Amino acid sequence: MKRKIAARGIAFLVVFLVIAGGYAEEWVSFEGRTPTGAKLQLTGILSVPEGNGPFPAVAMLCGCGGLRDSNDAKQQRAWAERLLGWGYASLRLDSFGPRGYGDICNNLDVVSPSAIAYDAYSAQSFLRAGVKP
Repeated sequence: MKRKIAARGIAFLVVFLVIAGGYAEEWVSFEGRTPTGAKLQLTGILSVPEGNGPFPAVAMLCGCGGLRDSNDAKQQRAWAERLLGWGYASLRLDSFGPRGYGDICNNLDVVSPSAIAYDAYSAQSFLRAGVKP
């Protein structure tokens, strides 16, 4: 329990330091579920505007290249920055990395559309829980 509190304190400090530059951006981890009900630790990049919030938020899904693909990452970041300019927080969801894939462009069947939909609902729950810098 003390470890969790310490980790959250450090995460808060990191977020606070990044916010000083105009907005916060960090990799986050949260619990999701697969279509079969199994737990899955999901990850994504959370961008939060400067200020106290609460902020409207958008869960963003990546293309087949995933968040670690430079082209997809560039497009995702551009949209995250646009959303920040409009006062929105965003969560760029990584549906592939937690399942052991960097990208799925050559085999779109390895991560099903229903699995990605479950990830989107998990991201929505994470954002609704009140992400605060």
